[in-house]
Amino acid sequence: MAKTTQMAPEYSINIPEQYFNPSFFPYLHMIYNYEVYWGGRGSGKSRFIAQKLVLHLSTTVGRNLIVMRKQATDCRNSCFAVIYKIIQNFKLQDMWDVRENPDMRMFNKVTRSEIIFTGMDKAENIKSLEFKEGNATDLWYEELTEQMTEEDIITLDNTIRDYETKCRMIFSFNPPLSTFWIIGWMKNRLHCLHPEITQTQVIEVPIDDTIVKMDCLIHHSTYKDNKWNFKIKANGEADYSKPGQYAAKLESLKFDDPYKYRTDCLGLPGTAGQSVFNANKVSDRMKQLEELYRTNPPQQVDFSYESDENGKPLVSTLKPYASNIGETLIYAEPNPKHPYVAALDSAGEGDDFYVLQVFDNVTDEQVAVFHSQKLADDCMLQIYGLITYYNNALIAPEVNFSDYPILKLKEWDYTNIYRRESPKDDYHDTLEPKLGFRMSSGNRQSVIDNCIEWCKTNLDKIYDMETLNEMISFTRQSKKNKGIFMGAEAGAHDDLVIALCIMLKAKEQQSCEEQAEMKTIDGYWTKGELQVALRKNRITEETMQEYLSRQKPRPSERLHTRRSRYAR
Repeated sequence: MAKTTQMAPEYSINIPEQYFNPSFFPYLHMIYNYEVYWGGRGSGKSRFIAQKLVLHLSTTVGRNLIVMRKQATDCRNSCFAVIYKIIQNFKLQDMWDVRENPDMRMFNKVTRSEIIFTGMDKAENIKSLEFKEGNATDLWYEELTEQMTEEDIITLDNTIRDYETKCRMIFSFNPPLSTFWIIGWMKNRLHCLHPEITQTQVIEVPIDDTIVKMDCLIHHSTYKDNKWNFKIKANGEADYSKPGQYAAKLESLKFDDPYKYRTDCLGLPGTAGQSVFNANKVSDRMKQLEELYRTNPPQQVDFSYESDENGKPLVSTLKPYASNIGETLIYAEPNPKHPYVAALDSAGEGDDFYVLQVFDNVTDEQVAVFHSQKLADDCMLQIYGLITYYNNALIAPEVNFSDYPILKLKEWDYTNIYRRESPKDDYHDTLEPKLGFRMSSGNRQSVIDNCIEWCKTNLDKIYDMETLNEMISFTRQSKKNKGIFMGAEAGAHDDLVIALCIMLKAKEQQSCEEQAEMKTIDGYWTKGELQVALRKNRITEETMQEYLSRQKPRPSERLHTRRSRYAR
């Protein structure tokens, strides 16, 4: 039973629980600063929002609501109609004074609460809306994806204010394009785990780094959350084994139109173009990871280090430490006997990222990802820590935009770098090895095609949600100067996908067999390299000491150390 607060004796509101969808009911009496209801078609989200608001404004003094869409006329045909229908279903007509002209307004004669319906086409008017009593405390924006911008939200947020009453903004929408601004807003502003994750979340998060704590509800739903899409039993519960006509029609999209099935049925973000990866299989993999990460999330780390007097990081001191702002995600700890391969896509123009993909070259599984927009020197230190952590992984840096990663690795005496064959000069046909991977118009398509083929049977070896999300928005497009082109849609990124493509090419230069323990050491090894090999169990303490007894220390090794700003 949806019970309410005490009211005047002549009014009694007792709504049976059967009137509500079970997945929404736990949030009926709760008020959050931000409430986001999104998902597939026919999920019942708009109906629930109307139920919740009608009950709150019918039982609580001091609340006033603005309901809006992009166009005021759309608001009349949808929001006004659904709220009025709920008032009738709850048999509360005697409590509400409803008028449609000249303005759409509803006034509760008991609580003195008021509802005003309008549109963003009258945005300037919203700032000056006046209620009979009190301030605007609540706002519901239906169909948020109707060309609204993040700046509009800021304007509306400043309109909803009251010093004594907890205010809230409610947003509802069907799945937008994966590049739509609301996806990033949910992830960054509301700290949603990831918009592709469909888990309902209640989050408490500081806003704008102040001491003020704001809470928010992010609720994802599909047609399966609306029990009226199924046969209703005599006790008011749904028989989910017997879908109705609308549910059956949505399910049929799985075979008739996979893209519409993803958006309308599964309620997931779509793409403007045709994804080159199988969007349904990628979505299935993300759902598997959603279940996994609820109880076993990946490690989020940064690397600390000590440096010598010349500022060179000492490899033996590089260590990961847990950090909630770390930009490295660890999915599997290094196996001391396994060789690893890493691919680096360095930031180019605009808002690109420094990205490092690390894979186990025995199991072909993704084990770690670095993803950052920080300055190049900060990124390279973290990348250096990550590749040494994974047994001095073979690294393939992309060199299209900058040689900086190669220069830093050489400065730090890191030798396990991918080598490509390149013409010696413009006058000879001979080839010579050069460090790093260069993506060109001649090899780009084949490298991407290789990745597409690999992913057909190996999606279960990818563990990074952001990588999978980029795969969704990595589409086949028509470019004026390039013809058919595969890449990220406008507003999206493809750094992780490109790094994955490079990794699959680079792994050909790395061993794919377990490495046996080294009984003897030949050649020249620094003390740092020895310590890493010892930590990875590739050599024993006795093997290291035997090697050191045969070597004379080099002058460059007689260095003093100092703590760096990264040391923890």
